Amino acid sequence: MSYSDARAADRAGELESAAALYEEALASGDHSLQLLLDLALLYWQSTDPGLAAAKKLGPEFLATAGRRTSELLEEAAREFPGSAAVRFWKRYIGWADLGDSLDVEECRQLLQEHTRVSLFPLCTSSRRAKGRTCRKRQKSCCGSAGRTEPQELDTLPP
Repeated sequence: MSYSDARAADRAGELESAAALYEEALASGDHSLQLLLDLALLYWQSTDPGLAAAKKLGPEFLATAGRRTSELLEEAAREFPGSAAVRFWKRYIGWADLGDSLDVEECRQLLQEHTRVSLFPLCTSSRRAKGRTCRKRQKSCCGSAGRTEPQELDTLPP
């Protein structure tokens, strides 16, 4: 199985299968930034209670998801130390889940550093957030940085 198989399963909403396929791709030596982020974000989203209930995710999978989210982000930070995407997701998850501060200017700087894809895919495709609430969060973070509309959503499985 390959990374593309994992993404296909992820897009189909088969989270446990997708996670297993992403893990297989990692075990086979693919440690691309995209793979690390896709898997980390799949696990992170899986820990949302509403999504976990809707998908009937078991306690073992949820425990793995909780542990692996931070492990994968740390691995991505080690392997890609200059990545604005990694820095963004570490900061954003801390803000969203733990109430850590997320400075608007820091967020704008990350947007300016990371121009290939939007760092705000949660605002249009997330299993966690919908509509106006997310757009308010997005605008509060990126404001006038020139990137208020998400573009290609490669950093988060739809």
